[in-house]
Amino acid sequence: MTSIACQTYAQTEVSGKHNKDKTLLVQDAKSIDTTLHVIVSDKKDNAKRPLFIIDDIIFKNVVYLKDDQIQSMDVNKGETIIDGDTFYGEIRINTKPGYSPKFITLNELKSKYTDLEKTPVVYTIDGILLNKNENEVYIDENNILTITIDKLNTSDQNAEIGIINVLTKSKKNIDKRNGMRLRGSESI
Repeated sequence: MTSIACQTYAQTEVSGKHNKDKTLLVQDAKSIDTTLHVIVSDKKDNAKRPLFIIDDIIFKNVVYLKDDQIQSMDVNKGETIIDGDTFYGEIRINTKPGYSPKFITLNELKSKYTDLEKTPVVYTIDGILLNKNENEVYIDENNILTITIDKLNTSDQNAEIGIINVLTKSKKNIDKRNGMRLRGSESI
């Protein structure tokens, strides 16, 4: 990851209490960083990835599973080699009795729920931008609350990029979707 910073002046935030004579007793002065930061992410995935084993099924890549369906989880350190791929640690997960996850890749999700078959796609899950191969990320289909599909035209209008936003059934997402929405500015 590369970071570039440009020098600017910082503001100072002062917090404290007022004395009886209305003078400010300074307790803490914090410098607020107003420096421009430009962060360029490295697209290479050099991280040491673990092996996921869920209900005795091996997943070599990222898996999104609803945490309240997990009965137990064990983390084992050390290297594991499967089909020539080296994994650094194992995450073994057993789901609760009676629960059967339905794992699909993001590519399978795209084929099943969209018409973006031949369109390049950017994915987010719960607002987190994914920089992974769509055939290497698995999500439990039972845990999907909403799929939002959009298309973005590039600035030169020659290319179209699909955007697939997936929201999982987290408490926060469920509460937000079911929350009251008021629109308009007229009073009654």
